[in-house]
Amino acid sequence: MTWSTATLFVLALFGFTGLCITLTVIFLKQVSDLIKAWRNVRKAIRGSGRRDRRTRGGD
Repeated sequence: MTWSTATLFVLALFGFTGLCITLTVIFLKQVSDLIKAWRNVRKAIRGSGRRDRRTRGGD
């Protein structure tokens, strides 16, 4: 292994590590938004089912 190969390997390793850290931070920042969106979906599904039952029973 030559010095140029070792240097390129170290640079690639640091670049890959930086990419992984950046992606992890971005994902962790979006987790709360994902949880809120999932709760809204569940509320919408539950709410639409309740409205359907009310309108069917009243007819």
